[in-house]
Order: sequence, then structure tokens, then C-alpha cells
Amino acid sequence: MSKLKNLDNKNILITGANGCIGYELVRKLINTNNRLLLLDRAFDNLIRFKDRDNIKLLKLDITDQEELFNIDKEIDIIIHLAAKVHTKPKNKEEVYEFYLINTQGTKNLFELGLRKKIEHFIFSSTISVYGPETNEIVDETARVNPQTAYAKSKYQAEEIGLKLYQNKNFPITILRLATIYGNQDRGNYKKLIDFAKRGYLPFIGDGDYCKPIIHVKDVANIMLKIINNSATYGEVYLVSEKNYTYKAIVNNISDVFAINIKKIRIPGALISLFKKLNLNISPINKLITLSNNFNVNNNKIKTELNIDLDYNFKEGLKDSYEYYK
Repeated sequence: MSKLKNLDNKNILITGANGCIGYELVRKLINTNNRLLLLDRAFDNLIRFKDRDNIKLLKLDITDQEELFNIDKEIDIIIHLAAKVHTKPKNKEEVYEFYLINTQGTKNLFELGLRKKIEHFIFSSTISVYGPETNEIVDETARVNPQTAYAKSKYQAEEIGLKLYQNKNFPITILRLATIYGNQDRGNYKKLIDFAKRGYLPFIGDGDYCKPIIHVKDVANIMLKIINNSATYGEVYLVSEKNYTYKAIVNNISDVFAINIKKIRIPGALISLFKKLNLNISPINKLITLSNNFNVNNNKIKTELNIDLDYNFKEGLKDSYEYYK
């Protein structure tokens, strides 16, 4: 077993461990002398680790408070990644699911952390708390404007965690993550690249609308860098590598995967009309989301924590080439 510079002999609970970030964290921690409690509802990515001495797979639901509180293992650190993610709810029941998992489930984990007297709780939130798009560059001081059930439920959990920090010195750090890509990605960029491999992509207007993104390995490295840093308690950080125009994103995908991508041109004025009409039609919703302009300022995490990122978008795609190809 090897040692990480700032992490030694700890009991680490990772929720949502079977996902993109969770898998990368496990990959980085598996050969250290730390013990990992990996919590999820499925383990298809992690099943090969099940017999490792320092791994314990916990198949349970974070909304089940009783089952969660019955975990009989020591816990020093919680990295909370589990969430119900970006889908547009079709009814009130689906809206409630976001609250149940992302707010109440997170609150249950806060309570577990208090009971276990943990040293650190790292909470993965989202830049979506600022709204679906931004008219100006936002940082941690910008006014939040959560619009979707996902963003609202995440922000509610943030508020609960920060109140616990203020009232009980709960050691929480909140990371508002940009869109993540890389190995085990099952989200936006996996879908975009799969679409591009067919030889075409929708292209709205001139493609100058921005998207903040970050490679999963950089996210995992940031989490491990702050894991023992008490200066981050009670802090919120925007986590992004850079704001890329959609045009640059498409060009990078074309270059790395050697695809001649035909651009299906859609007038920006038409998308603006769709936004005004507020049509809840899935293909139109996807085009609106694609056209949203979002710019973030990541100076706080880079300067306060001296964070250096390893991957720009092109290098990140090259690193994950085998996964996406």
C-alpha cells in the first residue's frame, strides 16, 4: 500500500461511487492505505474491486435514513457525489424525487457525518444554481438563480450544509462543478461525442455561446488536494477549467476523433423564439440547453488553494480517447 501526501489511514465514505467522479477517486485511492466505503445502488464499474481488503461496497439508498444510520463502520471523511441529475420532470412526483434524493438524502448524510464526528464533508454541487445561462461571468459571490428541480434541490442542500457549518462547525466544503467529461462519463459529452461520430451536430447561430467544463481527473485531484484542508470548511468553490465556445468544443472533437462533422445550422433567432414560447418539448428543450451561454470565473479555487489543472479540453479528450471512441 502506498501513501498519499496529505491522506493517511483514513476511513472514506464515497456516495455515488459507481459514477464518473467516484470511479476516478476509487482508482486513485485503491492502492493507498486508506479504507473506502463505496455507497451506490449499483456497482457495475466497481465490481472488480469488491474483494480488495480496503474496499467495502454498500448497496443502499441515501434517502433511507434508518439504513444509513445503521452503517457500523468508522467514517472520517464523506465525499458526497450521489444525486438525481439533469432530467426534466414530467410531473410533481418526479419533482419531489429531486428533493427527496438531492436535498433530503444529503441532509441524511449531514446527520450521519455529525453522528460519526467526521473530519470533512465534501459536497459536489453544480454551477446550475446560477440558472440555465448567465448574461455575465459569475463567481462565488454572484446571485444564485436556480431554475430547474435539479438546481433547486442542490442549492437547498447547500444552504442546509452551510447552516450546519455556522451553527455546529460542521466541516463542509461545497464544490459547484461545471460539466464533467472523461472516463465513465454518461452525460452530456458522451452524448455529444456519440452524436458527432454519426458525422453531424446541431449548430446554433455562430456557435459562440460558452460552456464551462472540466475533466474528471482534475475534479478528483481537486477533491484529494482539499481533503485535509480545514481552510476550505464553510467555503464554496466554482470548479471549472475554462469557458469554451460551442464552436471550439465541436472543433476539438473533430480534431481528436478525426471526424468531419457536418454542422446542421439552426438560426439563433428561432431558438430565441422557442425560449419565449416556453415549449416543453424534449428535442426543443435540448436545443435550448445547447444554446445557453454560461461563463464562470474560477479564480477563487486557483488562487486560494493553488490549484493547477492538468487537462485542457483537447488534452482531456485525448486522455479519454479509448473510452469515447
